[in-house]
Amino acid sequence: VKAKRFPAIAHILSTGERISLSVPSKMPCYSWSIPAGETCPGAKLSVVMHGDNAVCTECYAEKGFYRMPSTQTAQLTRRAWIARSLAHDGGEEFVTVMVNMIQQSVRACGEPLFRGHDAGDFYSKAYIDAWVRIVSDLPDVRFWFPTRSYIVPNLVDALKRFAALPNVSLRPSGLAFDTLAPMIEGFAAGTTVARSLPIAKTLLGNICPATTDTPQCKAHGCTHCWDKLVPTIYIEH
Repeated sequence: VKAKRFPAIAHILSTGERISLSVPSKMPCYSWSIPAGETCPGAKLSVVMHGDNAVCTECYAEKGFYRMPSTQTAQLTRRAWIARSLAHDGGEEFVTVMVNMIQQSVRACGEPLFRGHDAGDFYSKAYIDAWVRIVSDLPDVRFWFPTRSYIVPNLVDALKRFAALPNVSLRPSGLAFDTLAPMIEGFAAGTTVARSLPIAKTLLGNICPATTDTPQCKAHGCTHCWDKLVPTIYIEH
């Protein structure tokens, strides 16, 4: 099955800057991408905890397409805009524009789905609270966010408030390769990364078909990541 190519969805700010949604090639929907690394406090801690076996030492969002100047410029523009909005209007512009663009994205892809953070993570309570407002304004859209920020103590309560929303699957991502997906109270079932299919088969959960076969979720009719109950196992890519 050939992946459907979605049209670009963007908003032009009063500054003239262009804010756009991401269109990951494997996804059945649009996404939101910000710079990996600087917005990933849990990733940094995981490397301290697990060294070379930390999943984040092989971060896919710092490779390939994500290294293209146009991608990096778009991510940095989004990051700077978020910071300005949170500082100047309590996130109001960020929330309003995102709600509008996500509504457009659902109409364009024909699926009530949205993927959060194909790159980046939750890095502050104010940023998490802004996403609580966005998701609450779109009750008919199903959201999926992976996160490692659950190991950052001052973010846990805000993340649990976000995870409690009925239309969001906030999945705690495993910290080290070849380990069981984390099951954290107040979050959806977690995810983990295995270095090989034989190892994945020894772990508990649903093995992502897009990491073992055709690398497109829609090709497999799979939206498992938007569910909350069963862990997901990805094969390293």
